Amino acid sequence: MGLELIKHNNVFDFQIRTLEISHRDDYLDLLDQAFSVPVEGHFFDDFPVWDSRYALPMLQLGTYVESVLVATASLRVAELKIPNGLLKIGILGAVATDKKFRGLGLATYLISKLIQWSKTQDIALIFLWGSEHSLYEKQGFTLCGEQWRVRLSEIPKSTLNVGITIETGWSNEIFSFLKNRPFGLLLDEKDLSWISAHKNVKWYYVQTHGKIMAYAGVGRGIDLKHMVHEWGGDKEFLLYLLNALKKENPDLEILGSKVLFEKYNIEVKNFKSEFLAMCKVLDFKYNSLLFPFWFWGLDGA
Repeated sequence: MGLELIKHNNVFDFQIRTLEISHRDDYLDLLDQAFSVPVEGHFFDDFPVWDSRYALPMLQLGTYVESVLVATASLRVAELKIPNGLLKIGILGAVATDKKFRGLGLATYLISKLIQWSKTQDIALIFLWGSEHSLYEKQGFTLCGEQWRVRLSEIPKSTLNVGITIETGWSNEIFSFLKNRPFGLLLDEKDLSWISAHKNVKWYYVQTHGKIMAYAGVGRGIDLKHMVHEWGGDKEFLLYLLNALKKENPDLEILGSKVLFEKYNIEVKNFKSEFLAMCKVLDFKYNSLLFPFWFWGLDGA
């Protein structure tokens, strides 16, 4: 997809371009402006998956007025683990429009171009996370999936004795756990760089004899505040870790699904159920309502 010229009310000549790594600074400046990024921070601190330096399979589109990028949207190609194997999907994100150019349908047009492109890539479903539901509903997206939010006070106690050391910070050994999870996106070695680049995720883990037994990722920055969104490992060590986090921050919640809590044999009585994402079905053999699926916090963008 190259360059496309469109005119709006005979006033602006918009150029639709495929963004390359040479456009990265323009792209980041617009995203920093459009989202609630802290002072001295950047959008890529919380969403490095959209940084073109990691060369992930995706299409990034931008709308320029002369030499100024005024709107952008991106679609990443990924594989989702489902009960019968893997499903090729698209993930829509990094949708932003300069404040001076909102209301002209620029983001809507870019999204429509990404949907058209997805149909040429054998993508079955497109997922997104965003609060502007009405914008995406016009493009055929609907709310789908189920997510449980559970206060850590609802998590059972661990049977382990006290005295286990809890470590903090990222460890590449955590990535081995992430790759081997039964649900979520398929990850391989190329994903290590962007997963470990999340500057505002707080990682915790417990280990014995130098081996990590359980881990948890908390928060991200712009979103997922007070949320345990990545977790796993041995059940009892995990419960020990979650109970320790509860003491440190009683307001923490853990994100999961019915099938996840059942897999870990963790009984949850009180939870808040909500939609997991928005979805557009391109191949109706894979209607998103017909099979259980799950995205971990860092899967979504």
